[in-house]
Amino acid sequence: FLAPSFLLVVILLISGRILPTAAHSPAIDLSGEPNSLVFTFPIPRAQITRGNDGYDQVRLEGFDLSGAPGDPKLPARTYHIALPPDVIWESVKVDAAQTETTELAGEHAIAPAPPGVTWIKDRQVVVWDKNADSIVDGKNTQVYRNDAYFPSTPLSSVRHGQMRKWRVL
Repeated sequence: FLAPSFLLVVILLISGRILPTAAHSPAIDLSGEPNSLVFTFPIPRAQITRGNDGYDQVRLEGFDLSGAPGDPKLPARTYHIALPPDVIWESVKVDAAQTETTELAGEHAIAPAPPGVTWIKDRQVVVWDKNADSIVDGKNTQVYRNDAYFPSTPLSSVRHGQMRKWRVL
């Protein structure tokens, strides 16, 4: 399952921090959230190719193939959003308010993302991360044996930081 587009809403709960955007979609009523920023991220059409390893690769222009070790290796993209320098992190809420999905025709075998690998002296060290107990034949069984959409939401791993005076989400 892929989301051809999704709408990301950043809501600043502290009054007066940010003026509402005038370019938001009219389908979304943000009147109850006057300090909201709305971003629409169009997702390009999926291209599916069969690799030499026998797995299908889902490619989206401008996206990288990524995933936690053992989880399906799927297209992912990171967005950086600058927020005002005086924003209070506890006042920020992020939500994928609307998504539009398209189901891909047919069945596809999607490769798992590989584990982290490094060498320490003459020994190779493989790191499966948090999924280590669920890995069978390189796949996270909690995902591959589950009859559900993956990922369950197009939004994940929201982090914040600071670059000089700017706060970045």
